[in-house]
Amino acid sequence: MKKKLMIKKNTIKNFYVDAIVKYQHNEDVKAIRKDVRVRCQWNPNASIEIYCEDGIMNATDIIHSYNPVGSDPAKSVRYCSEIWIAMDAYVNQQLEFLDYDVKVYSAPVNDAVVAVYQF
Repeated sequence: MKKKLMIKKNTIKNFYVDAIVKYQHNEDVKAIRKDVRVRCQWNPNASIEIYCEDGIMNATDIIHSYNPVGSDPAKSVRYCSEIWIAMDAYVNQQLEFLDYDVKVYSAPVNDAVVAVYQF
């Protein structure tokens, strides 16, 4: 079976909206859809841009959690870049399931914007 080479930006957008809900535990789909944009202003080479507002974590964010005495301090810090890697893998899995010969990856543009590129 021949793989599909072209993909609409809205398809990528929809998969990232799903990934944000799933991996960032943010269920405000209306706000997420507003912040995941197909019109790229920061990088014209990107497929979509995600504005890290309304509870969307940026890949450069670090989450500190409570560290009880005697516990491993390494487990009290979570890097959001790990979450974005998992979201990229989820989106790529969805694309592969639909027979697209396209992969995507995300990269922070600045502290407020993550760009998604195709390769």
